[in-house]
Amino acid sequence: MLKDTIKKRANLTKRQEKIEEYFINDAILYTNKHLETYKKDPYSLKGRYICSDLMKRTFTFYNENKLEHNELDFLIHNSAASLTDELFQEIVIDKKIKDCFFVAGIPGAGKSFFIQTLIFEEKISPTTMIYEGSIITDTIIDKIKLALKNKKKIHLIIINPTLNLAYENILNRQRKTGRGASLETMANIYSNLYNAVMRLYQIFGNELNIKIYSKTKNDEMKLYTQVHDINQLKTESYEEVLKKLKEIRKKA
Repeated sequence: MLKDTIKKRANLTKRQEKIEEYFINDAILYTNKHLETYKKDPYSLKGRYICSDLMKRTFTFYNENKLEHNELDFLIHNSAASLTDELFQEIVIDKKIKDCFFVAGIPGAGKSFFIQTLIFEEKISPTTMIYEGSIITDTIIDKIKLALKNKKKIHLIIINPTLNLAYENILNRQRKTGRGASLETMANIYSNLYNAVMRLYQIFGNELNIKIYSKTKNDEMKLYTQVHDINQLKTESYEEVLKKLKEIRKKA
């Protein structure tokens, strides 16, 4: 059940605990309402584009407090993620869907912009579903297995910007929407992408069609499609990446 999948964060203030509890209860009590509202969002492709950041827009309290998005993002995340998992399980069994795309990358990579551009240019087939989310946890394995069980062709797309570009994009997003990302989260994802992709390739082999889009500028991307191209995702340790991000923040 949805209730069992929403975890509470530790070390919150009393105020933060109340806000998180509100989001959790809202998601549990009105699951179907959230999913139906999500499907009506023109950016969701009638639910075929599944993204927790987009799911957050189904919460009224979140929409009405845009100036607090940076804090609310942290508190709403688990509720929105659980709802997107619920939606994924619903959409993936649709027999009309033939292709399932998993899109991942560091915060600030431009994942949502990449997908929304394809939607705007009407380049996404009605037989395609897209899941945008983390691939560094075990839950991605279950999702891919479920998609394969339902006879979907699996595609993994990694958007791989430089750290400087990702941080610049995060700053711009925070100015515009109030939603940023912690350096710790950025470093964790960036330093673990290579191992995550390699693990998925080792499990699923050629059932996984991998594409890596690397970029130093937002309007210029280079596509890599060979297995050995995964090596370009290799990077320093979490501690070293975090140190680099802190240096980038100082200069910014």
